[in-house]
Amino acid sequence: MSKTDLVNYTELMNKTDLSNKRAPNTKEIIFRETIGVQRIAEAVSFGIPFERGWIQTEGELALYDENGTALTLQTTTLGLWPDKSIKWVLLDTQVTVDANSEQRYTLAIEPPRKREEGILILNENDTLIVNTGKAEFHLNKKTFVPFSRVIANGDNLFENRVGRCVLTTGDKEIAPEIKKITVEHEGLLRSTVLIEGVFEIERKKQADRKSTRLNSSHIPLSRMPSSA
Repeated sequence: MSKTDLVNYTELMNKTDLSNKRAPNTKEIIFRETIGVQRIAEAVSFGIPFERGWIQTEGELALYDENGTALTLQTTTLGLWPDKSIKWVLLDTQVTVDANSEQRYTLAIEPPRKREEGILILNENDTLIVNTGKAEFHLNKKTFVPFSRVIANGDNLFENRVGRCVLTTGDKEIAPEIKKITVEHEGLLRSTVLIEGVFEIERKKQADRKSTRLNSSHIPLSRMPSSA
């Protein structure tokens, strides 16, 4: 999603209604849809700054919609103040906004909650399995397909299909050799797997070095983003 597609604005709101169970200090997040497309559970990622001493751990953050419903929220600390309080946090969530309209959300400080189940990454022999809750993506550690299997609702969507990635030079097709797979980030809504490898024209002579990052989100398969 381009930054120009869905814009968010934040401002510090000092709420004094003590009957509200939320913390008195909150930030209001406004998502504004600008290109005329309805967004349903749209994956968004954005950074939020905090004043010194305002928050001590990212687990204290909670996000609510206008109806007071808590949203699933993934948090990553990006920077700290000298007193070790949080200066910047990266937030990942999913928002629903009608076309050419805006939706307001409230970011609040609360006691840390029990962590929800999110994306699971399993390391099994020659396969790395990414389970998003809606589907399982099987990554072969030796051959860059990139997916050897995709399981959704118990069905293998790649049954009787063989994917491949090749480098074409002249009349030759060269398959890549995977050297390393690293789970760079494993989170509640977003995880990143780095795949590094090479294309070789001749033994001991590398034609190209390939690095691919696969990003997955804990959202329905039809809206699963991935980037390379």
